[in-house]
Amino acid sequence: MFARSKVRFSLRYKAIDNNYEADIAVLILNDKLRFTVDVQPVCVDWKNSFEHQQLIDNNLGVVVGWGQTVLGSLPSEVLKEIQVPYKSNADCYEQVPENFRKFITHDKICAGYLSKKQAVCQGDSGGGLVFQRNQNRYYIRGIVSTSPSSKETGTLTCDANQYGAYTSVSKYIHFIADIESQ
Repeated sequence: MFARSKVRFSLRYKAIDNNYEADIAVLILNDKLRFTVDVQPVCVDWKNSFEHQQLIDNNLGVVVGWGQTVLGSLPSEVLKEIQVPYKSNADCYEQVPENFRKFITHDKICAGYLSKKQAVCQGDSGGGLVFQRNQNRYYIRGIVSTSPSSKETGTLTCDANQYGAYTSVSKYIHFIADIESQ
């Protein structure tokens, strides 16, 4: 994709003041990306034709990132990948700590585990949550946004015993399409 070098943010994004609602940005690059082992394309379901087939309880999605592998560590030097199961917003809302429920806004989807498994961590924000369709096609459904506080640190990151909140791409498909068409 050839385009101007800019970042476009949703105008409604107000960080924690708005509970991370509209936590999405689109990067516009000057040059085409060169695909490598660490840089691969992902598909967009522009018409949301089969989102309901992918976002079903416990369907595994994939998240990649260079975030911390342990809270407080340096970012990973190698791209990491984890699989996390999708959870309905109703289940998510019931299972997350009460003080985190305000972050499950209308534009969020949830994924993760409630037991010591892997989780997204600080530095993974902005990464994609993708779900496989067919053999080699992955579709982006969410963007890493936030997760409940770790009891040890009180920060909004890295609790492998909690679901994470991801900004739903389908809620911003027109925002993304408008930018892509420019």
